[in-house]
Amino acid sequence: MTDRLALARSAFLAHGAEAAVITDPANRRWLTGFTGSSGLVFLTADKAELITDGRYTIQAGAEVRPGVRVTTDNRRRPELFAERLAGQTGPVAIEADHLTVAELNGLKEGLSQVQWLPTSGVVADLRATKDEDELDAIRRAFRVADRAFLELLPEIRPGVRELDLALQLEVAIRRQEGCGLGFETIVVSGPRSALPHGVPTGRRLAPGDLVTIDWGATVDGYTSDCTRTVAVGALEDPGARIYLVVKAAMEAAISAAARGVACKDVDRAARSVIEQAGFGTEFVHGTGHGLGLEVHEAPALSARSQDRLESGMVVTFEPGIYIEGYGGVRIEQTGIITEGRVEILSALPTELQIC
Repeated sequence: MTDRLALARSAFLAHGAEAAVITDPANRRWLTGFTGSSGLVFLTADKAELITDGRYTIQAGAEVRPGVRVTTDNRRRPELFAERLAGQTGPVAIEADHLTVAELNGLKEGLSQVQWLPTSGVVADLRATKDEDELDAIRRAFRVADRAFLELLPEIRPGVRELDLALQLEVAIRRQEGCGLGFETIVVSGPRSALPHGVPTGRRLAPGDLVTIDWGATVDGYTSDCTRTVAVGALEDPGARIYLVVKAAMEAAISAAARGVACKDVDRAARSVIEQAGFGTEFVHGTGHGLGLEVHEAPALSARSQDRLESGMVVTFEPGIYIEGYGGVRIEQTGIITEGRVEILSALPTELQIC
């Protein structure tokens, strides 16, 4: 495993900070191994300390990696920091994307002499490139997700509710080695499949429906992210056509992805296919995103992204076409960026499946 504390220290130092307070739960876990719901990391040039409360004394002792001191203290944050930052004159980094205004104001009241330095994405950018332990967990999460979906396929038929399919898929995930769900399962059918992030309802599947299912499993905290669109019985145009367009766009994105490639160019590869087919305005989101401890991480595969792909990144390729009043198609593969070809993580087919 890479020395994550050393990487974080160097990154915050490059931003001009002499110390850092890490409050984002995913960043806290990545740095220390602690999975509890409450706590923060206080990081200096020579010390790393996880501060949590008494509920997590045993858990933190079992989970936290060597090199991190564990302190359980039920006092409020300003009181805790007043001790640790006494005499501190250099900038102290905070995570502006996570720390609330109210929390920051509380810190300022107790520590007027401290120079607080808002930062964004410092640890998240480090997390974008996975080490072998992380990649192993993600691969296992995809194996769980694949098996769960294969269990679900025979249940997709006319008359079944979206809610029931979502529940059966989630139960199948929990029966596997997966520790839980990566995110709230999406099952949308018929005209509702035009909702990219629609939630399952009591709608019952009907012949000719498109059904989009977006699901994920977690293993050791790392998530998979899969999407497939299937048809209930024979599928006619425009559904059959847009399925082929989306599949071609996804394949174009995968072909464009490689170490050093700009993420916006991967998005352009997928978007061009859809635009040339006449559905540009029906592709309403980015082509993909990073994946790891969170389902949406750096880098972003979008038209506005400034990111570049690097070896060890795990990214999704998930273009879609959504036609209001009719339905939509999204097909998602996830891959590891390597020195050579992209390593695709799901073994599920991407050809249209008729249920």
